[in-house]
Amino acid sequence: MNDKKITTPSQFYRHRRPEYFSDSKIVAKAILPREQLDYEISKISTNLKQDSFVNLCRKLAEKLISPNLIPQVGPTGGGDGKTHIETYPVSDFISDRWFISDNKWNEDEKWAFAISAKQDWKGKVNSDVKGIVNTERGFTRIYFFSNQKIKDRDRKEKQEQIKNDYAIELVILDAEWILEKVYSNNLLNEVIETLNLSRVYVEEKIVGVNDSERISKLSELEEKINSTNRAFEVDFQLIEDCLECAITSRMLELPRTEVIGKFERAKRFADKLDNAQLKIRVHYQLSWTLINWYDDYSGFLTEYLELKKLVSDEPNLNNIELHLNLYNILRTVSTIEDAQNQIAIDFINEEKDFVSLLTKCSSNRDKLSTALLSKFYLSFIIISNNFNNEAVASEELIKLKEYFETSKQHLDIPFEQLKEIIEIYGKLLPNNKEFDSLIDVIAEIEAVRVSELSSGEIYLNRGITKLENNYNRESLIYFGKAARKLAKEETQIKFYYCLMLLSDAYSKLDLYWASYNALVSAANIYANNFYTTGKLNPRFLKSIKAILQNESFIGRVPIVLCWYELFDVLKKYLQDDIQDDDKELPTESMIDACLAIRLLNAPFEKFQRFTYLPDILNNNNLWLSSDAVQYLLGNVELIELDEAKTSLRKEKFPEYYNNFANQPFVEQIIYETNLLDNDEMSIETRLLGIKLILKFTRSKELIILSETILAYLESFLATEFDGVLPLSEKITLNISYESIDNFFSYTNDTKNVFNLSINESYPYKGKILLI
Repeated sequence: MNDKKITTPSQFYRHRRPEYFSDSKIVAKAILPREQLDYEISKISTNLKQDSFVNLCRKLAEKLISPNLIPQVGPTGGGDGKTHIETYPVSDFISDRWFISDNKWNEDEKWAFAISAKQDWKGKVNSDVKGIVNTERGFTRIYFFSNQKIKDRDRKEKQEQIKNDYAIELVILDAEWILEKVYSNNLLNEVIETLNLSRVYVEEKIVGVNDSERISKLSELEEKINSTNRAFEVDFQLIEDCLECAITSRMLELPRTEVIGKFERAKRFADKLDNAQLKIRVHYQLSWTLINWYDDYSGFLTEYLELKKLVSDEPNLNNIELHLNLYNILRTVSTIEDAQNQIAIDFINEEKDFVSLLTKCSSNRDKLSTALLSKFYLSFIIISNNFNNEAVASEELIKLKEYFETSKQHLDIPFEQLKEIIEIYGKLLPNNKEFDSLIDVIAEIEAVRVSELSSGEIYLNRGITKLENNYNRESLIYFGKAARKLAKEETQIKFYYCLMLLSDAYSKLDLYWASYNALVSAANIYANNFYTTGKLNPRFLKSIKAILQNESFIGRVPIVLCWYELFDVLKKYLQDDIQDDDKELPTESMIDACLAIRLLNAPFEKFQRFTYLPDILNNNNLWLSSDAVQYLLGNVELIELDEAKTSLRKEKFPEYYNNFANQPFVEQIIYETNLLDNDEMSIETRLLGIKLILKFTRSKELIILSETILAYLESFLATEFDGVLPLSEKITLNISYESIDNFFSYTNDTKNVFNLSINESYPYKGKILLI
């Protein structure tokens, strides 16, 4: 490739990223010329290869038209005017998973295939169509294969005539269609084998190491895609599998029809699920494939325009980054002469639209990271368009230096990608003082990031060692230091595990609010990933499981039910990624049992407030908890009991529920069961021997604020004080929204009672606090 001139996008990308292409080697003794295959097809009857031609057409139909084909055998399979091949009925579940891109199949259709090597193709069409229609088997379309070269005008006239005479659609596929499909889809080996041509033309392939792994992966993906063992007909994981299958096929350099068909399959499922982020990712990958593998300028432009519309509706960090990548390709494509001859690209207008989108995003105060990234991209565009104007370029370089300084406070900004773009500009600005200054800033940030990553890993490993040896309080110090170092876009996985370990250490010290805060932070990493990309990660489910376990100790029933609902949905979507430990009680059973024990131990005066719980618990399939509440309410007759499967009888309920209420979990209950159903609510913790109670009016914002305050105090006091003695056994903090001028005001009634008033114009949004 180094010795050849790179003239197309696919050549450039293969040269730049050879690892993304097939590493198998094709060994061809000789290439079968198109002219020779054309001659062989025209001599099918002369060479008495009619049966071989039928087999060839069937294989082409299976690969390019519809895979659900059954050949006719015996007296109905010859030249008696009936079908050579026909489709058999399949469900939408099956047909939706086909990856034939131009297939128009639906389960109510029935197609017939007739194949002929006769020179009088018109007469053969008439007799075959008449015979097929007369079978009265409900065919809705007929495909007619011929080894003859048929003029477009003649083909269209015959198809129109058949439609008028028989009210059925006819598709005529001639020798030219066969030749084009064989060569464009690398099907020469199938043709050589089927028509029994000389084996000197057979292509032999030496499968590469990477391709070997990809082939195995592709087989596993198709098996998962076609599995009927799914909780939903269409779910996020199905689309992920379809997209990964298409990308893997692309890297194997399988026939274009197959690769594009697999992307189209992913698009169909993404449209059914109607998730904008998944649609964007599928359109992005398809456009990337069309330009970098097939030099398909028209197809690339179509996908670009579709992605542009979707990103305009859902702009975020990930989406505008994808838009920028395709925008840069479009800039290059618009200068290629071959592309200009094929399509009309109004790049000036496209750039105007992209700049307008970035300008709008850059002023969005609700998405500060997206706004900052948009400012980066705007400067890049201005610099690219003004390289000859040093004053303009220098002005933007000064802005970029400011943006990089600001990016230190934005953990999700893609620093590495931005740095790579700057390095490209460096080659074009070899002697620019402002660029030199910008490089100094980037180098300083890079040095800090590399140093922080290294020290973060050291702190994390030390914290793990402390935790494994039950030095729980000491481990908090190292996990806290590691969290600060690892809270970056490129170290999200390590940051996640650090938060999970931090939560574990807190819970072992009975600091359950701090533990809860760390778990919510960990879950937020993959909740945000899902929001920006549409991709669900099993770690998201793992963090929700841990939150449920932690909340079982705290005891806020409505909060447990909210997290359980999310867990139940994620579990169904991620069922293929769940690897349950046989020694552990399933999460559903654990939460149900713990909730039942809690409710059975609730004070008698709360029973009257349980009346609405059975229906809610039943809707979440929490049967043990529901039955426990019915027992407490005296509704024993509403408890279903299958006496064929259990020895328990209703007369034994008092003994059964008494034993149930005294299970070991009762010793792990930290706080009293809280229904959060009063106008005045409270939560509490115990710190340094002090019972700290937060009271507030019923409000979801104040609930989040209150739990965050307790998490902050627990995490802060866990490591900051030694030998401190409390002056009071109980402190109460009353929190409320008030009409005040400042953001908040703080007063105290006595030395034990304090009041926190918050400006009612600033509802708390739940900012995570980590210590």
